[in-house]
Amino acid sequence: MFTFDGRSLLLQRLFTPDDPAAPALTSLWMALVNEPVQPSDDGSSISELAATSYTRVGIGALLEYWTLTAHGVLANATAIYWPAATTDWGRVTGWALCTSALAGEVIAGGDFSDAMQVEGADVVALAPGMLVLEIA
Repeated sequence: MFTFDGRSLLLQRLFTPDDPAAPALTSLWMALVNEPVQPSDDGSSISELAATSYTRVGIGALLEYWTLTAHGVLANATAIYWPAATTDWGRVTGWALCTSALAGEVIAGGDFSDAMQVEGADVVALAPGMLVLEIA
């Protein structure tokens, strides 16, 4: 689900590609959440994990990191890994695609088909094709 900020960013890039107010994104950050992302959320209002050993991970925004799987559907082309948890992170139910390592805007978010419980020493990994962005 694209957020309000994500929809605005897509339209700005499509219709005003040279506008300095709509800079191209070359990096994005993936956040893990324990509550659904809402269309109005930003990077400071999502229910992101609060464990001390958790951080967002940087991912590329260029097409080499993504693949078009159908008309209007984009999926991650490479696996996305978080560093091993050194403390319990708790229950993870979904994700948020953000413009910054801290706060920033949320472009899109979604739920995992199965929630996961992340404990110390676990490594969270999203296989290629697990993160799907769709314009319906």
